[in-house]
Amino acid sequence: MYLRKLTKQLLKKSEESILLALEIYNKPTVLYRLESFCIFFTNAWELILKAYLIEQYKSAKVVFLRKKPGEERKTISIDDCLGRIFSNVDDPIRKNIEDISELRNKATHLIIPELEALYVGLFQRGVINYVEHLSKWFSRSLEITPRLLTIAFSFNPENVELISIRKKYGAEVSVFYDIIRQRIAQNVVNYGGQYSIPLDFKLALIKNPKKADIILSSGQTGELKGQLIEVPRDPGRTHPYLSMHILEEFKKEGIELSYHDILCIREKENITPETKPEYMYQDKVHKYTSPQYSPQFIEFVKHKIATNSKYVQICNNHYRSKRGMREKTIL
Repeated sequence: MYLRKLTKQLLKKSEESILLALEIYNKPTVLYRLESFCIFFTNAWELILKAYLIEQYKSAKVVFLRKKPGEERKTISIDDCLGRIFSNVDDPIRKNIEDISELRNKATHLIIPELEALYVGLFQRGVINYVEHLSKWFSRSLEITPRLLTIAFSFNPENVELISIRKKYGAEVSVFYDIIRQRIAQNVVNYGGQYSIPLDFKLALIKNPKKADIILSSGQTGELKGQLIEVPRDPGRTHPYLSMHILEEFKKEGIELSYHDILCIREKENITPETKPEYMYQDKVHKYTSPQYSPQFIEFVKHKIATNSKYVQICNNHYRSKRGMREKTIL
């Protein structure tokens, strides 16, 4: 793909910025992780949006404001970029970027570690949205494994107690936290999986804890005790691969797959979030969200292909035959 010189420069800085956002956020010893992530994340999006506008209008002038006498020439803001590219104010991708960008602009004393519990889903979705648009707009991918594109999140139930926040930080911070909490909760309902990735939880008895996120233990006599061990599961960590990541992983092995091939494999093996949750995850609450896959899914398909070189073709044939049967049923 031909890109203008300025576009290439903007993309390089944008990619470096998103990687810095991830690197800093995933270091628990960094004190200003939230603020730093928001700064680098917003900068990454601002640069990629400007690069996209330049290519769409075939001119760098589109990102510059009219120069005033005696002043340096300035570029348009990220809000201007979002308005031109995502013209629908209710676009979930736009809302995700706007809400993270807004946190960047808040007073430092309002940014507390407890906000992590509210924003982690937005951060993870925002990173995935960035990677998808980098590929969609510029046919570029980050030279990094999908696992490193995830957000490390330390869960602590006490962090989301409004009373404890009020005691610890005071009324002003407590009010700010509650406003943010309610707004994000409403936005998740309104905008769905492209706005924020939900944290998914399961409950199981200790006798079969392998798939449990919350484990209810039993005493020696078999009587249930009220002790809960909470282990939150973030789909962005357990199922970090989108379809495009799957294709990239197989391409490294010299295997060319298509999006349709993945669909055919799922049909042949009856892989759905319900039948094979260890392989596939998809947000059940919101419609039209992208499926996410686990490393186990990749290993499963690799094993199938290694065992039978015609495996993908078999899956395609199976899909065509099933589709033909469905069409006959409709007729």
